[in-house]
Amino acid sequence: MKLRLLLALLIPVTFFYSCNTDTNGVGPGSGGSGNNVIVANINGDAWGAEDGYYQTSTNFALEIIGARSTGGRITLVVSPYNGTQTYQLNGITKIMFSENGIDYTSTTGQITVNSDDGQFIEGSFSCEMISNSGSQSLTFTGGQFLAPRR
Repeated sequence: MKLRLLLALLIPVTFFYSCNTDTNGVGPGSGGSGNNVIVANINGDAWGAEDGYYQTSTNFALEIIGARSTGGRITLVVSPYNGTQTYQLNGITKIMFSENGIDYTSTTGQITVNSDDGQFIEGSFSCEMISNSGSQSLTFTGGQFLAPRR
């Protein structure tokens, strides 16, 4: 009897904790519940965009756009977009970043799209970037996105 009571109490608690949906700060964004649409480490420092979305264009391109309330914007471009897979950055498929009045463009790296259900897109990215003036560089690691469709 005591064993049944103990199991009856532990099963719901175990189920509740197993449903943790922590995605390292990435969540259905546009600001909701403190989640970010895009997160990454930039030169080792955490960065997140609270607002953003994704869209596709008629020329088979995918754009994932994130903005930070304190300034800063990131755009991931995949062209041509052919669904879930890993895309190497090549100048057409690229990542652009802007913060503190400095614009950067990716030189090497990749974007991986893990899922795209037509409502949300989820994946990861990493890259090396250089400022448009050529005087500064950034390294993006651990990049993740979960963005709603616009």
